[in-house]
Amino acid sequence: MIGLIVLNTLREVVRDRLFVAATILFVVAMLVALAGAYVAVGDERRLIIDVGLAAMVLIGLPVSALCGAGSLGGEIERGTIDLLLSRPVTREQIVIGKFLGLSLALLLQGGAMLGLLTLTLALVSGNSWRGLIGLWAAGWLTLLQLLIVALLALFFSSFSTSRLSAMIAMMIFLVGRSSAELRQFAESSVPVTRLLFRALMVLIPDLARLNQLAAAGHGRPITFDMSVSATGYAIAWMVALLSATILVFRRRQIS
Repeated sequence: MIGLIVLNTLREVVRDRLFVAATILFVVAMLVALAGAYVAVGDERRLIIDVGLAAMVLIGLPVSALCGAGSLGGEIERGTIDLLLSRPVTREQIVIGKFLGLSLALLLQGGAMLGLLTLTLALVSGNSWRGLIGLWAAGWLTLLQLLIVALLALFFSSFSTSRLSAMIAMMIFLVGRSSAELRQFAESSVPVTRLLFRALMVLIPDLARLNQLAAAGHGRPITFDMSVSATGYAIAWMVALLSATILVFRRRQIS
């Protein structure tokens, strides 16, 4: 049964107009970057990488948040969750199936985006494979950030509306990506502000640890140990969020 939930969720997300529009928009962004690369002599690689990775974040963020919130919250708001619960399936299986289907869709889209970015880079730099490992590592960590956003939206949609859940997930993403700057501000402030910031960062994922866009753009190496550490951190957050979603949804009364 959980396999059917995964496939149905994957089908729903892939067919979503926002998902399709985001994919087309990324293709357009790559075409614009390719045209600009022939003007920016000497900085072609950096331009392509910067535009490509930034587009993955800017385009993938609303897709992850809205699709994540709609996969479960939309079912509850439309009342179709009752039909699903009437079948021989547990609430835990529903949450896990929704997450797996959503993750597959986002990974497929992100993989296609990263593949197109690599192809665009190859068209500009010829057969040079310099820096591609760093690019793929930064792209992988970007996808992990988007999966965390999707899970945040899924978590909040288990007890709130889908629109509000998507907004909160995107706000948490912005705070998590700015954690380094916020930490510097907090450390230079009064002790109460430092304590509040430390408490806040316990509840919000430190997405700055997964942000390697600048390193990839400047050709700086992204070490294997750092990638593994950041991946482990992201997986730990996803497991915690998935467990919390299951716990909340299990206790929710659906009328």
